[in-house]
Order: sequence, then C-alpha cells, then structure tokens
Amino acid sequence: MQLSGSAGDWTAVTSDARRQGPITAKYGILSSEPMRFVGDVGTLNFELDNSEGNSAKMLGYYAPDHACCLTGFDIGTPTRLSITYSGSTFYKFTGRLDSVEPVPGRYRDRRTVCQALDWFGDADAFKLRLLEVQVNKRADEALDAIVSSMTKRPSASSLSAGQETFAYCLDNSRDETTTVLRELKKLMDSELGYCYVVGDQSTGGLLKFDSRHVRPMNHTLTACLTDTDLVDAQVSRRTSNLFNQVRLVAHPREVDDSASVLFTLQSTPQMAPSTSMVITGRYSDPGQRGLSRVGGASMIAPCPATDYTMNSAEDGGGTDLTTNFTVAASYGGNSVQYEVANLGAVPGYITLLQARGRGLYDREPVAAEQVSESSVDLYGERVLTFDMPYNDDPLVAADFAGYLIGVLPTPSTRLEQVEFIGNVSDELMTAGLVVEPGARVKLTEAVTGIASEFFVQGCEVVLAVDGTIHFKWYVAPASSALYWILGIEGASELDETTILGY
Repeated sequence: MQLSGSAGDWTAVTSDARRQGPITAKYGILSSEPMRFVGDVGTLNFELDNSEGNSAKMLGYYAPDHACCLTGFDIGTPTRLSITYSGSTFYKFTGRLDSVEPVPGRYRDRRTVCQALDWFGDADAFKLRLLEVQVNKRADEALDAIVSSMTKRPSASSLSAGQETFAYCLDNSRDETTTVLRELKKLMDSELGYCYVVGDQSTGGLLKFDSRHVRPMNHTLTACLTDTDLVDAQVSRRTSNLFNQVRLVAHPREVDDSASVLFTLQSTPQMAPSTSMVITGRYSDPGQRGLSRVGGASMIAPCPATDYTMNSAEDGGGTDLTTNFTVAASYGGNSVQYEVANLGAVPGYITLLQARGRGLYDREPVAAEQVSESSVDLYGERVLTFDMPYNDDPLVAADFAGYLIGVLPTPSTRLEQVEFIGNVSDELMTAGLVVEPGARVKLTEAVTGIASEFFVQGCEVVLAVDGTIHFKWYVAPASSALYWILGIEGASELDETTILGY
C-alpha cells in the first residue's frame, strides 16, 4: 500500500498498515440486484502504526497535526493498494484519503484509522454546474462531458460506444442538487449499460463504461471456480428476486420552436460604481414562472436593451445606464450564471435581466408495461417500475420491457457473492488479481446445484494480518442462453436457443 505526496512520489506504508490490522478494499457494484448499473463509492480501510514502533521510529508519524507527521499525510492524500505476484503488479484500488483519525493516548493503541475513497467518492460530492444540454449524444459522450467538467478526474477511462443516441440529456438535472454520481445513474438507467471503477496493471482507478451490448457479446470466461475453491458463498431464492409486471418509463420532450424567456430576474438590485456581481438564474416554464423547472438549449447571448437594462431609478425610470454595464452569461442545461459589472461613475439598478433559449419540457412521461399473467397467477403481482430519464422513445422502453418480462418472472436461485483465499493456489491468486468488475466467470457449488456463468459486479480484497489475501466477488447471473443481437454472425433460433437482446 502506498501514499503519494505533493511531488507525486509514492511512499510504501504497507508494513505500518499490516502490523495494525487487515487492509480492506471494496469497489464496483457491491450488489447482485439485476437493475444496478452504477458502481458504489469504493473504500479502502486500514490502520497505521502511529507509535515509535513504526517504520520511521516516530510517535505521531501518522497524525497530521503532529510535528513529526509524514510530509503531505492528510485528508486528500492519494492512496493506492497494489499487489505484486509472479513479477506482475496489480493496482486494485486507487483513491484519496477521506478520513484520518489518530487514536489519542500515549499508552493506548497509538494507531491512526484511515479510509480512502475511490473516484466515485468525488463523483458523489461534486455537483453538476453549468453543463450545457447534450444534444444527440451517446451515453459515453455525455459521460465524457460530465467527467471533463470535474476538478478531480479518474486516473484513466475506458468508455465503449453507447448504443442509444439521446436527443437531449442533462436538461432535467438541477445544478444545485444533482451530483455527478446521480447523473451517471440517470445515464446508465437510460442506456442500460454499466459504469464502475476497476483495477488494472497501470494506475488503478480506471473508470469503465460498458454499453448494454458489451456483456451479452462477452462469452469469454476469465476464471472458473468450484465449491472446493470457496470458503464462503451467499445464496438466495426469494419471491423478491422475481418480477412479473414490468413498467419502463420513457420521457418524451417538448421543445420550443423558437426562443422563449426561461429566466427573468425578479428583483432590481443596485450596483455601486466600479463593482461587479454574480447572479445565478434557474430556468422555468414561461407559463409557470418559478414553479416548474425546465431545460434550455440554443441559449442566446445577452443583448443590451432586449435582455438587460440598467437605470438610475429602481422603477426603470431616470437615466438609462445600460451602456455603463457589461453582462457576461455562462449557460448551463438548466441554469445561467451572469457576471454583471458596473463600469460607470454612478450607481445603477438592474431593471431587466433575462435569459432566452429553446425550452425543453419533460411534462408527460410515458410508461411501457409488460405482464406475465401465468407468473402473476402463481406468485401474485411483483411489479418492477424503472425510470429511463433520457430515453424519449416509448417504443424503446417497450422493447426493453419485453426483454425483461422474458427473464424476470420465474423463480431463480441467486448466487450473490463468493469468497476465496488466493494463497491456496496459483490459480486462485491469479483469479483474484486478474478478475475485475465486468469479467465473466463460471461458478459451481455442489450443495445448491449451482453451475452457471456470472458477471462480477464488484470486488473486495482483504490483506489479513497473517499474510493471507481474501477475495470476494459480488456477482450477477449471465443468462445461460445466448443473447441475440441482430446483425451479429452466429445468432440462432429466436425464442428457442436465444433471447432477443435489447
């Protein structure tokens, strides 16, 4: 395990960490639920020896306020966990310290409890701000625009081409509340692709996007494990695992043919000479001013006299001072930020300030529904309602609802997670190090009768004090039938040996 200082050099602290307790990394989608498409915030938990017995022989070496603290050690310090095996290094976790808590007391444990978060921790904190509406963009293109707007970006990215082209996206987000992580969920729920952070052999912390066709077309097994390899497994077979009434919600947009006024300043602030002011406005439906938020596209640069005026009197009378002012607008998908400056020698009131553009209205969502009557008769109604915020085509929603009703209405034994110890064999250590979220694996368990293929959703790695390395995979079933993606050579008989893919 390593920490990075301001110079970018990495310092190994593994000996000080393993002496205190296990080092535990979790990342990816930490669930086997079928409609989870976005990774959880990854965590790396460990404790450091803060006594004179540590590698530096210094008390307080891992206490940010101590005079002997390791230079650069504090919240925000880059942190990574790597494992070298058979000459190859695998970076299983890369992130930044989120909490650093030295345990007080000279005669107590003298340890520092730490937690680092991966890039999804930044995504969960960073609010979208003034991102323009994405027009006719795929999920990967919109994702790239979102990530590029952030201060903290992932170490690297691998984005497959999305299957859907969204007419509009980022239009119904709210700058003041929507985090990047929330926006990723909206994109993935609309594309039905997967987005998570994975490890690799370069830097770790790789942001990966798999379109909805990546998994159906991936039949390469990365690892095969049996019950003799496992030390633990969790299995469920519940009514809650099946759904026989599927409701997919699409969001057709209404779009203005020409520019409308989407924001008007409702106050008349006074500005002193040689001062500036920042004003943020939220777009709203012109017919329901201030009540119904909307998106905006093709925004028009502010024009004096038309979009802004300044006067010596608050009521708009007196001397017209508009030429004394400058107004610069930064337009986002649902809000605008103005920088207004009074360059004149006298005070003036802002008597008009408005934003014009084509309004985007998400007024009437449409639900596409499919029902398995035979399953309802047997198990009662089990309803799955799923929102696709950027899918504006009800027919696309209907297609996916038709696919889901073919795979969800019957009971299934769900293998949710498996655990094994890498030190037992070269095969298991290699599997634990190589397999990352998105990999396809085969798992066999004799007592439950499970012998199927799965996609790994998330990973957990534990470096125990005794030197053993434990691996846990969170898995979701890969259909035993092939998906039929139209136009792919080798497709077979529809509804006999294949399922029509979405």
